[in-house]
Amino acid sequence: MNISGIVIKVKEKKFHDVLDTLKYSNLCEVHFHQDGKIVVTIEGNSTDEEIKRQKRIEMIDGVLSAEMVYAYSEHELESERVKIDMSEDVPSWLNNNDIKAHQIKYKGDVKM
Repeated sequence: MNISGIVIKVKEKKFHDVLDTLKYSNLCEVHFHQDGKIVVTIEGNSTDEEIKRQKRIEMIDGVLSAEMVYAYSEHELESERVKIDMSEDVPSWLNNNDIKAHQIKYKGDVKM
């Protein structure tokens, strides 16, 4: 299951029409709206399904933009966990609950 948050910017004169359309569209769940912006979440079984929903929202008359600001993918999370579990790059001491945070010394390089 994928869940994403979208901020939708709407033309002022069409705000209430767009809000009503979204509420009854079954495309998303409306959480908050103010000053020409509407915050919604969409769900889908795949990224493709979510993108299709986002594009349908973008096509609603009065919508100026619909930008995805948060995305969670259960499948991607699980595949990354498997990679981490199989990797030898993760030091075993990271899973040692006896080590306190102040005992950890960073020896990397922060690149910008």
